[in-house]
Amino acid sequence: EWPERPECWSDDVRMNALFAPFRNRDLNPLHYDNKMKFWKELIYSYCKSKQIIQFDQKQIERCFIRKKIKPKCLESVLDELIKEKILSTRDELLRPRTNLIQTTFNKLIWSP
Repeated sequence: EWPERPECWSDDVRMNALFAPFRNRDLNPLHYDNKMKFWKELIYSYCKSKQIIQFDQKQIERCFIRKKIKPKCLESVLDELIKEKILSTRDELLRPRTNLIQTTFNKLIWSP
């Protein structure tokens, strides 16, 4: 259970809008940005309070089920968090990284 739900969680009208898929940002930039901010902060708050450092989209959707409804907008939020480098995909984390010394060594020794 998650006791730190936002104040608006009991407001059906507000939550229906927040659970709906994102519309094109050009239609209403203010609403789009506020909705994105709401979900980013909610995901951060939830993960921090539960000490979650790894999740997938389906898992995080289940965390925010309200009245048997899953949020339909989280894919867009997670994509934005990845784009902003706040979240990393599993593939990014598992990709080997080269450090400066290794890169310099490879250039000096292996490059013509």
